[in-house]
Amino acid sequence: MENDAAFSPDGNQIAFVVSRGEENLGIYRVRIGGEKPFRLTTNAGDCCPAWSPDGRAVAFARSEKKGYSIFVVPEVGGTPKLIHTNSTEFPQHIGFPPSLSWSPDGGQLAISSVAPSLGRPAISLVSLRDLSVRAISRPPPDFSDWSPSFSPDGKSIAFIRSSGPGVVDDVYVIPANGGDARRVTFDNRMIESAPAWAPDGSDIIFVSGRAGVSTLWRVSASGGTPRRVEGVGTSATSPAISLAGNRLAYTSATWQLNLWSVQLAAPTRIARGPQLLFASRGHAGLPHYSADGKRIAFESEQSGYDEIWTMNNDGSDPQQLTFLRGESGTPHWSYDGRFVAFDYRPAERSEIYVVNYSSGQARLLPTNPGGNNTVPSWSRDGHWIYFASSRGNKAAQIWKAHFPEGGAIQLTQGGGAYPIESADGFVYYSKELTSDEIWKVSEHGGAESLVLKAPGLECFCNSALAPTGIYVISQKSGQARMVSFYDFAKKTMTKVFDLEKYAINPAVSPDGKFLIYVQLDQHDSTLMLVNNFH
Repeated sequence: MENDAAFSPDGNQIAFVVSRGEENLGIYRVRIGGEKPFRLTTNAGDCCPAWSPDGRAVAFARSEKKGYSIFVVPEVGGTPKLIHTNSTEFPQHIGFPPSLSWSPDGGQLAISSVAPSLGRPAISLVSLRDLSVRAISRPPPDFSDWSPSFSPDGKSIAFIRSSGPGVVDDVYVIPANGGDARRVTFDNRMIESAPAWAPDGSDIIFVSGRAGVSTLWRVSASGGTPRRVEGVGTSATSPAISLAGNRLAYTSATWQLNLWSVQLAAPTRIARGPQLLFASRGHAGLPHYSADGKRIAFESEQSGYDEIWTMNNDGSDPQQLTFLRGESGTPHWSYDGRFVAFDYRPAERSEIYVVNYSSGQARLLPTNPGGNNTVPSWSRDGHWIYFASSRGNKAAQIWKAHFPEGGAIQLTQGGGAYPIESADGFVYYSKELTSDEIWKVSEHGGAESLVLKAPGLECFCNSALAPTGIYVISQKSGQARMVSFYDFAKKTMTKVFDLEKYAINPAVSPDGKFLIYVQLDQHDSTLMLVNNFH
């Protein structure tokens, strides 16, 4: 896995990151057209290299248990020097790497840092003279600023402003000494990596799926209509442009997330090993069985956009259910099988939508105006839809909205995400998007109680509620990834089987005879070079 290319000032070398696997991890540099790559760091948490303007050093970010640190290492190798530490944890919904950019005069690093006065990530400048930190952007509530990139003349910084729980991004430009940020794109689409500047500062190159497939686009730094970068394939990300030599580097990433099925003889015993259920182009995720067990809803990017799909329980007859040409996900069947609820991002915030399975017509369910409303699920009587909602810097909470009229009632006070109603009248959930704890609250609200702490559980989305317990996909340090079952009555956790590959998003059939999950079957990342780029 190669990623995060950064050109040396003369355009003849590239620093990059090697990730995944157990060996040879860290940051490397290589001369274009020639020699064996030279290893600069050996830490698996290193990323996002940025070359100094004089070509003598490389700055990079290192993930820590809490927050991240910025180091500088000599171009010839040696001991990295600590420049800055940000020990403030980022909001749980953020998955961006802490990329950085070196100012053309060599005196500052632009980073994304949680500004104490705002409580959310903003673009900040780290002085390399006295190591002081100064925030220069002020994202509004519900927004955060990421992935800064200095213009070639050092007067401006392009960055990504993200809304709500991710995947709603646009490119902005701000004066390097601070001031008002100016919006350059208006796509409300996920931007996976930092933007790059054309050498003359006229255009900004960024990655987007604005036309349905992820590739590189360019837009005037003063705004306008983006144009596709010619000669670059799909699944392109992390653009870098040399200031000399007319070269473009980017990452060509391919991945395949497929649905797999395991037949169960008992809650803790399999009758048949994992079998491929559905092979997807790109990714499939978050499957959910209909109440009769005959159909499965899931999210997929097969059409180029993230849409909701359904298929038979044996993987046959896949059909696209939504055609919203945007970011749709987390589908959940109503218990009568007539509707599928899901979240969709029509603009800067997430909303709850319901699609009629027979007609394919999707409509907005009124919930919390101005909030980010996500991860819906149905009550068993079909009269309510549970969901998580957040606003500003406040933690997300569990709510429920009446169907079909809408209107929202808050159930939790201590935080909440991924609500699922069980047959015993409780709603199970996690307090944060990433957590190893599972909680429950009455369908009417009230006392919130801890059900289970499962070390190695990364997200409630990696659990599946069954009639007598909960299936969990987890991975403890130094151990294999596994599927386990927590028995409600016995209050015991039992391993069911080990997973051969990285897997997420389990779902259990209503009769308890099948467990399906999403498995990463292919993921490759290679650096590509384009000469004579203009």
